[in-house]
Amino acid sequence: MMLQAFALCSLFTVCFLSFDQYLSTNRRAHCTTALFAFEFQPSMGCNIYNTISKRYYTFFYFPIVTNVLPITTTITSSLLAYRNVRRIVCLQRPVFRRRLDRQMTAITLARIVVLIALGSPYIFISLYQINLNVNTNNYMQLALFELISAISFYVFLIVSSRFRRQEKTVLVKKVWRSIKLCSCKTSTTNRRNQISPEVLPPSSSGNEICNNNHV
Repeated sequence: MMLQAFALCSLFTVCFLSFDQYLSTNRRAHCTTALFAFEFQPSMGCNIYNTISKRYYTFFYFPIVTNVLPITTTITSSLLAYRNVRRIVCLQRPVFRRRLDRQMTAITLARIVVLIALGSPYIFISLYQINLNVNTNNYMQLALFELISAISFYVFLIVSSRFRRQEKTVLVKKVWRSIKLCSCKTSTTNRRNQISPEVLPPSSSGNEICNNNHV
């Protein structure tokens, strides 16, 4: 069964690859139009700005395809597996087999819990970023919007001592030195470009005029 499924996957992959090659080499531009695209705006960044695409991602892709459907499938399968394990206990099966089935079921349940706990924030953040209308003049809103993407950095910085040491090494040895070097180069260039007044020595003719006036 698995062999036939993988064979179909590889076969359809080759079919889609050939069809994609046909579209990419076609002379007609409308035949190579993508279904969903990310538009880039310099002030806002890479995001979805098309209304139809935004509705698709908001109401179907993130809530159903990446949330409800996989969670429902995994929970249903795990509950069925748990029921099978309880039936195995009642049957006369070897102890090794029963322990192995229990261990695999526990691993599966733990994976589902991790999937729900760590996957749900990603879905919520994605929905928030798609439907957020950021005002470029509101700097506090922009800072909060960028902080969402940098939360993982601060979490790693709090949790891992090795990550803190590496970050300190990078900031001190690389970033600070490069900033210091750039500032030294800038100050040296400014000193070279400064115009200093030139002091001329007193001429002999000026001294003679002064002596004649005294006389």
